[in-house]
Amino acid sequence: MRTVYNAARQIKEKQDAFCARAEAVSWADVHTSAACTQKIFWGKPSLTFFAAVPKYTHYYAAQRVQVRIGFRTPRPEAYLVTETLKRAFSSTPAAAIFATNARYKREAYRGSEFAPPKILHEAGILVDEEWSPVMDSRNLLYEAQQAFFYGLPADTALVSVTSTAAFDIPKTLNFGRTVKYDGLPPLAPDSDSDIVAFTNVTALGGSSVAEGLGTIVVDGGQPQSVSTQVAALRSPLRGGGIGDLGDAFTAVPKGKLPLIADVASADIIATLIELKAEVDSETGGRIRIFIPRAHEVHLLAPQLAKATLGVILNPSRPYPLPWSTVRMLPGPLLSKRTAVQVLLDHGVTVGLGVEDAWMARNTRFDVAWAALETGGALSQSTAFALASSNFEKLFDLEFPKDLVAYEGGDMWSSSAKSVAVISSSKGCVDMF
Repeated sequence: MRTVYNAARQIKEKQDAFCARAEAVSWADVHTSAACTQKIFWGKPSLTFFAAVPKYTHYYAAQRVQVRIGFRTPRPEAYLVTETLKRAFSSTPAAAIFATNARYKREAYRGSEFAPPKILHEAGILVDEEWSPVMDSRNLLYEAQQAFFYGLPADTALVSVTSTAAFDIPKTLNFGRTVKYDGLPPLAPDSDSDIVAFTNVTALGGSSVAEGLGTIVVDGGQPQSVSTQVAALRSPLRGGGIGDLGDAFTAVPKGKLPLIADVASADIIATLIELKAEVDSETGGRIRIFIPRAHEVHLLAPQLAKATLGVILNPSRPYPLPWSTVRMLPGPLLSKRTAVQVLLDHGVTVGLGVEDAWMARNTRFDVAWAALETGGALSQSTAFALASSNFEKLFDLEFPKDLVAYEGGDMWSSSAKSVAVISSSKGCVDMF
């Protein structure tokens, strides 16, 4: 980058000199100047010096950056270097970040959902909520909603997905950093008492108490052909497994251990239904299969219900990123119904999953969106089961029955904050 921009700077200086001679009507000097003879390659880099083309640099860590040209958006660690950001730029800089997307790799490890509202905004840094193939651009306003939930003022959250991104802000940049915690500060209760009393609790008023939600993250394996994967399943399910894996598979046809098939395509799901019927017929058992991702699963809802296959919609609001998911049901406004509605109407056990661990913090909002997009067809208890009791059915497990107290609304509200956990498993109440 230094080499490219140094060459571009020299071209820009020659062009300035050329234009100065022309404006001075120094035609002899203009005639002998070779300033305008350049390769097309240097065009855009040189334009950044004229502020005609702002430079966008995509990176994560709050490291030192020596190139001083254009518009910088360090993410998600910009909150670590707010003062150096402001010193480096001649006017207010901007940071393009996701509301909650962080901690999924080393460079994003120190990212925090509290960075936009509590640190960047209060430090005077413009917040630009970003979208990319990581998320569905239809949900861009949801990014603003999440930023608002974590403390960004409502008007600032709205402009973070509208006018802020429209500004052309060429700046300079030079980062340094000071880190107190390597990662997020530890989360711990901030009060200790022998007796905790909850008063004036209502479901619709200023506060509420609800059961905690459960979250399962399912990580898919390496991609293989469908025929290879089915063949790899068929043999151990018939008792042909070897070693520890073979021993584990003996429990699957008996229904003692569930089989998790991480697939999206309806064609592959249909093959799994056939495989289940085949093995059940041969062994006299009843395999329990549930399917994470399952983007196209609504096409086979009757067959799934008949075969008693469960589904974990993952993500809960799918979008067709790979071709194998192109027949997914997008929901409003592009389709009248959602996959959740179709599956529940046919009696399929459905859970809402997350693709990465960082997404778990938004589970209650995922449930709220699932209910909202049905236009009131889902009751509150049915919606709640999507992230609680339905998982117990799928995994044949029993989760701890902890309760969470919310202030400012019920658990589905973006204005409600969790203030306490009433834990039966720990035998105490943690206050936050």
